[in-house]
Amino acid sequence: MTPHERTVGQGRCRRAWSQVSGTEGPLRASVGLRYAALSPRRCVSWAGRGHLARRNTVIDDTTATGETDAADEAGLAAVAGRLHRVAVEATPSWIRRRVETVLAGQGLSIAALDAVVAEVVAHVDAELGALLATDIDRQRSTPLSVFRAAVTGPTAALAACGAAPLRVGLPPSWDVPGDPYALAPDNLADVGSEVHEAGIAWGAAKAFVHLERRRREGLR
Repeated sequence: MTPHERTVGQGRCRRAWSQVSGTEGPLRASVGLRYAALSPRRCVSWAGRGHLARRNTVIDDTTATGETDAADEAGLAAVAGRLHRVAVEATPSWIRRRVETVLAGQGLSIAALDAVVAEVVAHVDAELGALLATDIDRQRSTPLSVFRAAVTGPTAALAACGAAPLRVGLPPSWDVPGDPYALAPDNLADVGSEVHEAGIAWGAAKAFVHLERRRREGLR
């Protein structure tokens, strides 16, 4: 591959790298940064675009394509695995907190709340796992969409216990369809900070692998 320069985002991407690798040195994984210390391919990421590029550095990239393809895909799989794990772990406290906020505000209770929470966890586990296992070129959804779709059960449980919708009178554009109690997260940070950071790492890795594929096809 012809040497070229890439703009690489710092800050969040560097934290994303540390979450996945757990080590320093030449370990290769496309999660936003590859450490330059011992690696011929100094650093890779397309996540330097947009808000991640507010502070950036230009680093030379000199590794042959064939040497890194498998590492890129393995790195993406590692980041996806971590996102799945932390998302499932964070789901019970997130949805319980959301539902209990609505209940407390209206003086209501749900006897089977544990079962409602378990249903949401099962949904996130299965649907997010399926999404992340799908090749990135065939993915048609996002982790945030998975969480937003998971509120169907809790919404029905709140309606059954007589809870009044929270978004009555607000502009329709503010509503997530089928979410009258504002349970759906606005972003992954609403679910948890670890989920947010893991999502950033996954997005960086996915973007990088996508662009590397297009480059090998002569489209970049």
